[in-house]
Amino acid sequence: MKLLDTIFKSTYYFWVITRLVLLLLFGSTITYYANEELDAGSIIVGVFILGFVISLLIIVIRKLMKKDTKPFLHIYNGVFAIIFSLGIIYVSIAYFDLSRGWWVLYLPVWILLYGLWELTYESKKRGLVSSDS
Repeated sequence: MKLLDTIFKSTYYFWVITRLVLLLLFGSTITYYANEELDAGSIIVGVFILGFVISLLIIVIRKLMKKDTKPFLHIYNGVFAIIFSLGIIYVSIAYFDLSRGWWVLYLPVWILLYGLWELTYESKKRGLVSSDS
């Protein structure tokens, strides 16, 4: 765990930029699907994605204002990013031929690492995670 903490600490600005990129990516997804006719499952997933976008936006704005953010937002972002990326990895492995396109797994691994950063580094700064673990 110390290695992961060291990596996250030394790449702090990369993860801040990642937060902005994810805000743009998921925000554009929400605006694209706002005009589509969706089934109930897609609407439920869309609500969770919308919650992710709103929490990312709140965190970015509060960070720019140099104010503290609620720990719940970081926990939600971390858990959502990890579950979402694991879902993408599962679907990619189960349903697509990755013999020539294995590089497409970089995006979900990147989102997975972002989720871990939110849960470990950002939570540790607020004292939510013990430093011994």
